[in-house]
Amino acid sequence: MNTAASISNPQDVLPQIPALDLRHLLATSREDDFEDLMRLTAHVCGAPIALLSLRDGDRLWFKARIGLDLCEIPYQVSFCQYVQERDKVVMIPDTLEDARVVNNPFVTSAPYVRFYAGTLLISSEGVVLGTLCVVAPQPQTLSQAQQEALLRLARQAVRQIELRHSSLQTVVDTLPILLARVDRGLRYVFVNKTYEKMLGIPREKALGLKIAEVLGETAFESLRPFLDRALAGEAFSFHVWMTMRIAGLRYMRTSYTPEFGSDGKITGILISSIDVTERKHTEEALLMSQEALRESEATLRSFYDSSAALLGVTELFEDDVRFVSVNDATAAYLGRTADQVSGRLMSELDIPDDIRALWVDRCSASADTGLPVHFEYSRTLEGKTRWLSVTVCPMEGASFHLPRFASVAENITERKRLEAERERTLEEAVHLADHDPVTGLLNHRAFHRRLVDEEARARRERFSLAVLMMDMDNFKFFNDAYGHPAGDDVLRQIAGALRSCCRGRDVVARFGGDEFAMLMPGAGTAEVSSIKLRIQEAVESLGYRPPGYDTPIPLRLSVGGAVYPHDGAGHTEVLEAADARLMRAKADGIGADDADQLRASLAEETSGFTMLDALVTAVDNKDRYTRRHSEDVMVYSVMIARELGMDAAALRTIAVAALLHDLGKIGVPDKVLRKPGRLTEEEYDAVKQHPMMGAVIVASAPGFEETLDAVRHHHERWDGKGYPGGLAGEECPLIARLMAVADAFSAMTTDRPYRKGMPHEKALAILQDGAGSQWDPQCVAAFIQARARTI
Repeated sequence: MNTAASISNPQDVLPQIPALDLRHLLATSREDDFEDLMRLTAHVCGAPIALLSLRDGDRLWFKARIGLDLCEIPYQVSFCQYVQERDKVVMIPDTLEDARVVNNPFVTSAPYVRFYAGTLLISSEGVVLGTLCVVAPQPQTLSQAQQEALLRLARQAVRQIELRHSSLQTVVDTLPILLARVDRGLRYVFVNKTYEKMLGIPREKALGLKIAEVLGETAFESLRPFLDRALAGEAFSFHVWMTMRIAGLRYMRTSYTPEFGSDGKITGILISSIDVTERKHTEEALLMSQEALRESEATLRSFYDSSAALLGVTELFEDDVRFVSVNDATAAYLGRTADQVSGRLMSELDIPDDIRALWVDRCSASADTGLPVHFEYSRTLEGKTRWLSVTVCPMEGASFHLPRFASVAENITERKRLEAERERTLEEAVHLADHDPVTGLLNHRAFHRRLVDEEARARRERFSLAVLMMDMDNFKFFNDAYGHPAGDDVLRQIAGALRSCCRGRDVVARFGGDEFAMLMPGAGTAEVSSIKLRIQEAVESLGYRPPGYDTPIPLRLSVGGAVYPHDGAGHTEVLEAADARLMRAKADGIGADDADQLRASLAEETSGFTMLDALVTAVDNKDRYTRRHSEDVMVYSVMIARELGMDAAALRTIAVAALLHDLGKIGVPDKVLRKPGRLTEEEYDAVKQHPMMGAVIVASAPGFEETLDAVRHHHERWDGKGYPGGLAGEECPLIARLMAVADAFSAMTTDRPYRKGMPHEKALAILQDGAGSQWDPQCVAAFIQARARTI
């Protein structure tokens, strides 16, 4: 191929069109192209930071990111260098325990990375594009479901890139422009289809060859001064006559644009050439003659008629739209010829009224503002839904009697399908991230999120919030005896029973292996007691019948409940209170809701109890140990009384006395009550006053006279060395002697902020050793027998 001598001066630079390899396309994409993907990745993996990373030489830069301000980092300190296998998630649960990264600057300083998980972005042709990863400032791990979701999201990112690549490659290959890219050695690294056709050389053969090898030495020497200018950093355009193998002698308008790397150095040249031979001939031979105008009009008409886009000219006619003219693509879309559509109103072409009204509205808006207006709509044709994206632009003309518009429409049915598919994928991923796969209930993470939200709403709107913690009794038996499928079936039955017990706003979740949880916005103590009974009745009515057996195995849930703000100032404390009551229910075999039910009944039956219970709450605010301790003492005291054969009236009196027995602590100074170390003699004397003070307070409320002996004397000893009366043996009332045993066992086994509660076996041994000296031996024996029976 040869180059003629005519080369003009540089002119304006044509738009830069880069080579369409996938990595280059990813690099030139907008960050917001992947915003939804980044948010979804962070949400699914439960991490605050999600990154779409791309390696460029010795740096790693973040093409898209959520939760991190950094744009790029050196590759040698990146975590992504350890991601080297396809379809696999590389995970570092705790960076401080991984020798590879423990001294990494991004671990030892901001952003203080403690967790990393990532996977490769690999094209369908096996090209590594980069990585998709998540990062967190605290140690964590991804479940198998989360890892699979991350892999699916990585594949979705690649599909998104390749779809855009395919679309742009098609556009570039069909442009009537010769596009190419050469490196610093002037070797071709990209040519488009038009360039290939004009050169008459397959692009695969041209890639890797030098310009001189493709165009010939004569043409190369003519172009060399301009190539040197481009390699020096100058962008410019020029005209040149060139002899093409296929098209012959052509007049080309050519632009050279230097391409720069991340280090600012020139990496190559972007080349674009437009065949302006016809324009050149027109300028030289015809100038601005009428024939040239007709030729130009014919060319435009040819483009108009042959374009794949739906083109037309429309005008407003009262409450209708008239097609002044349409191209063949528009007519084909309407199922007619261009002659059958041109000059007709939409109402005459069976176009639905709602679509016609939409066109009238948008054209009117364009006419009022003088600006283009874009809109989309769907229509069912031949049983299929088709989407159109339309832009109308007002036209100016002295001969126009009605508002006239140029319209361009594009069939976007496939794009809408892909958007719907992406939305379904998003919804499925969110559902999988928030729900337990066995029961379909919310999972542990989603439950905590709802708990925080509901607490905030309860605090804001000033209503109560009940939390129930539930644990299936003997669940391990089903898995061990009948296998995990049977265990899963039992879990699904229980989940169904819990759903049936829920109110409209209640939330139920699978909290763990055999644990469930429920949120009840607006529910108080009475509702908690009621729902506990309904849940236990619903579960116990189920039963599990193993294959081949006629008799069902009974199912049972232990339940513990607490209410915000009565049982805690925040969701953490309420959850802990509910869990503690659940543990008591499982450990002691006694309903953990007895105290709540007793309080509710006393509040209705005895006017003074509400005031006394408020004082117990006040003591609990001083020392969080008090309320839990009183409820434990109630449970243990009732166990002893039942073992001793006391009647129902005595059991009720003992239960009430246990709830009130530490009421006198309201008069003990906070610094003494909360002191973690050993009390001084003076401080111990202050504490010893609380039984008498409690008796005085309880005596002020009528109806509680029978509880006074327990409140006043529960710290007496069998050997007479107790307080406040120093009563020995049976001088001390029985109700006080049995409560002394229950009080001691609770005190020894309950955790305090400054010490751990001792094991039950050790506390029972201490009771046995002290029977006959510190405690009534009959009451100790009754307690040990009762515990042995209930465990």
